[in-house]
Amino acid sequence: MKEGKKLTGLQEIRTAYNGLETLYQTYLPKVDPILVHDLLVRENVFSGRNGKI
Repeated sequence: MKEGKKLTGLQEIRTAYNGLETLYQTYLPKVDPILVHDLLVRENVFSGRNGKI
């Protein structure tokens, strides 16, 4: 049963990632998605959230 939950969790992560990638392409088509991710992580670190998104 745990294996099924792991796969479900992994599928949820993949779905969220695909949705995020779609948003990047829609709103920031000329920007490298890796740079946007890096910016968001750094913003969280500097705001005191320790890099947790």
